Amino acid sequence: MSDNKNLPIRFFSKRENDVMQTEGGGGGNLPSFVVFPSSAENRAILSAKAENIVSVLSTVFQSLELKKKSNSQVPTVVRTTLNEDAIAKSHRKEVRKLLDPLAQDKIIGFDGRNEIILEVDSQRQINAIQRRAVDIDSSYYSLSCIDKIEVFQPNIVVGQEKCNYKLKLIPFKNKTLISYLSSNLENYLSSNNFEFTKTQYTNDISVYKLKDATVDMIDEISKLDISDALFTIEPIDRYSTSLDSLNDDDKLVVIEPEKDKVYPTIGVLDSGISKNKYLAPWIIGSRSPYPDVDLDKRHGTFVAGILVYGDMLENNVVTNAEPSYLFDAAVFPAEGIEEDDLVRNIQEVVRRCKDKIKIWNMSLGGKQEVCDHKFSDFAIAIDALQDECDVLICTSCGNTRAYEDGKQKERITNSADSV
Repeated sequence: MSDNKNLPIRFFSKRENDVMQTEGGGGGNLPSFVVFPSSAENRAILSAKAENIVSVLSTVFQSLELKKKSNSQVPTVVRTTLNEDAIAKSHRKEVRKLLDPLAQDKIIGFDGRNEIILEVDSQRQINAIQRRAVDIDSSYYSLSCIDKIEVFQPNIVVGQEKCNYKLKLIPFKNKTLISYLSSNLENYLSSNNFEFTKTQYTNDISVYKLKDATVDMIDEISKLDISDALFTIEPIDRYSTSLDSLNDDDKLVVIEPEKDKVYPTIGVLDSGISKNKYLAPWIIGSRSPYPDVDLDKRHGTFVAGILVYGDMLENNVVTNAEPSYLFDAAVFPAEGIEEDDLVRNIQEVVRRCKDKIKIWNMSLGGKQEVCDHKFSDFAIAIDALQDECDVLICTSCGNTRAYEDGKQKERITNSADSV
């Protein structure tokens, strides 16, 4: 399995029209968006694109020279925005010809749907890209794929005067560089009295939580020598379990497992399951990092009830599914939980039980809606864990009550973009 599979910088796009003129590299006419250098007007368009590339990389060269004088090992990163018509895989080889002419594997990946992140660390690399760009008679296809390039700027979002932040570094492919950057960041945080934790979301994604950080503290981080390696700093998401309604007046007939009958087992990643008369016969194990006093088991109990008594609760044959044994994985404390802590809790229990439990249910209440052009860190962590442990984690899409007021319903929330 490729280590790059779970990078946060990824490409995912559904093409509205799957009929292209140049699919599969089988020859034929070039796509209609390609600007041929066949007229003065077209040459001016291509030259303007080339000048943008040359100008930005000249600025990058000056930055590298300053870093060299200060013995900094931090590369400079460039963001390339692609033409909307050029985001299909069939055009990537042309983009790579221009951005990685020395075949050094310097393209880190995609940020969203149409933005490429490129590592630049030498004059030789810069010169090669510039030479390729100004040769518009040879590079017109590549240039046509690109709208612009610019020096990468991290996405820094400040919250309240003091809150918990999530910090990520750019996932460079060079593991030695990543180790160097991580060590420098951690030394700075420790020396300046930051309270922080580090969570490994995937093999390639490390997330730092900065606890009770102020806006001024975040501003200081953005001015560090390693600031060119920052990917994002933003307030960390918080998750909770909640019930829109719960009717406990219904009288159900208690069902128990039949002797010698085989039932599937579902791990319930939730707030805990009460061992009441209805569910106790079906709970075959439990695990939680929290004592019972820190749990509010109502939501987990509700979810478990649906898994065992689903059609009976509906008074209708909806799924025609047999009941399931339950493994109670109480990963949500009553007070709610921040994303990195939740990821760690889920990783711990799924890894421990991966050989016995292959299906997991996770119903959580997040407020952050999914993005159109990139996967959430949470979803990437869940997908990586599923691949690692060969399990299926079924996640909820979120809740909405907008219909009660005639409002437009909300979008699905983070983790629901897990694939």
